[in-house]
Amino acid sequence: MKKKIIIISGAFLLFASVGFVLNKNKNAIDAKNVIVDRSSIPVAVTVVKVSNQSVSGNLELPATLEPSKQADISAVTSGKISSLRIILGSTVGAGQVIGAVDTRQQQINLKDAKEVLAKAQKDYQLNKELFEGNAGTAQSVKDAERTLEGARTKQFYQYTIQN
Repeated sequence: MKKKIIIISGAFLLFASVGFVLNKNKNAIDAKNVIVDRSSIPVAVTVVKVSNQSVSGNLELPATLEPSKQADISAVTSGKISSLRIILGSTVGAGQVIGAVDTRQQQINLKDAKEVLAKAQKDYQLNKELFEGNAGTAQSVKDAERTLEGARTKQFYQYTIQN
C-alpha cells in the first residue's frame, strides 16, 4: 500500500513539474510577443497632384499557368514527323491522333527484314538437306538455324515497329 502511494505521488510530482515548466515557457514566449506601437515613427510619403489621365483596360500580370490535366506524349516509333495536327496550347482529347510519323524508312527496313528471313529459310533448308545427305556438317546447320532465328527476330521487331 505504501509502495502505491509513493508511485502515485511520484507520478503526480512528475506531471506537476512538467506542467510548471511548460507554463513558465509559455509565459516567457508571451512576454516576448509584445505588440510594438509604431505610430510615432515617421514615414516618408510622396504626394502627387490629382490629374486626368487615360487608363488602359488591359491588366497584365506575370503568372505561371498550370493545366488541369497533363499528359506525357510519346511516339510508338521513331522517325521524322510528317504532319502535326495540333498547335501549341490547343485542347487535346484522350486517344486523339495529334501527328503522323514518316514511316517510309520503317517500310524499307521491314521489306529488307522479310528478304533476309526468306534467304535465311532457304539457307537453313539447304544446309539441313546437305547434312541429311552426308554432304554438310552439323555446325553449318546450327549456324543456319541461328541465322534464321535472328532473321525472324529482326523481322518481328521491324513488324512491331511498323504497326
